[in-house]
Amino acid sequence: MEFAEVIDHPDIPGEYLTPTELTAYLEKKAIAKAQEEKLQQEQQKAAAIATAISTTYDQSDIEEREQQITASLNPCLAHPASGSRNTSNTQGGVKDSNPWREDVEDRGLGPEEVHPSAYRTVTKDGKRATQLKELGNARYKSQDYYEGIRYYGKALAYCPVDATHYHARAVCRSNRGACYMALGKHRLVVEECTCAIDLDPRYVRALMRRAKAYELLDRLEDAVEDLNAAVDVDKSYVPALQEQRRVNKLYEEKTEKMKTEMMSKLKGFGNTILGKFGMSLDNFKLSHPTK
Repeated sequence: MEFAEVIDHPDIPGEYLTPTELTAYLEKKAIAKAQEEKLQQEQQKAAAIATAISTTYDQSDIEEREQQITASLNPCLAHPASGSRNTSNTQGGVKDSNPWREDVEDRGLGPEEVHPSAYRTVTKDGKRATQLKELGNARYKSQDYYEGIRYYGKALAYCPVDATHYHARAVCRSNRGACYMALGKHRLVVEECTCAIDLDPRYVRALMRRAKAYELLDRLEDAVEDLNAAVDVDKSYVPALQEQRRVNKLYEEKTEKMKTEMMSKLKGFGNTILGKFGMSLDNFKLSHPTK
């Protein structure tokens, strides 16, 4: 019987290897160690690069970049497709929002999802604004309300903001409100028509649209106020007169109902107090004081 030469395993006590097995094991171990060292070096190199990048920009660079981004979000300069949510005061005290903002919001997007390259400046052009408004009108008539919102927003982007264009801007706002009305977004109808009325307080159509939105939001008192203002502007406008009578009646009925409910609650409260003394308000008769 022949016995082969064996050597103690270098890493596992109690096990043995032949010289050939030992050589193969040591070679394999050396390769694994080399790979591990290479991986560690690559990780250290990546960490060094990340550190270098993070220290490249100081606070002033960050502030400058933030100012650039803020400027790009200016509604007077933003591209109609930008969809920014930011709002600010434009020239002449006119409040405006970036075009297509609501359309982008409907898709769940915000400035953080909009690439900075989407922004560019546009030159104010009244003729171009009118063309875009007409395209919006066509979309509204075809019941393509989201596209109508897009075109009215683009029209606002191109429409000048001086006083001579206040009514044109008010029309775009009111028309965009009409699109939101058709979509059942009554809060946005109020916002759009309010901007339109701020631009042109005598714009009857905007007053009536906002009144309708107020009515659907159960704000009848505000609706009555807008319809009264519309009738004051044009006392011969039959639709405004009809709506004024109808909504006034609704408001009176609501007020009377609220009074009845309040008196019922007060009576119940009074009976609760008098009940402790074995009395009730039914034991008393109210009468007007004599002069």
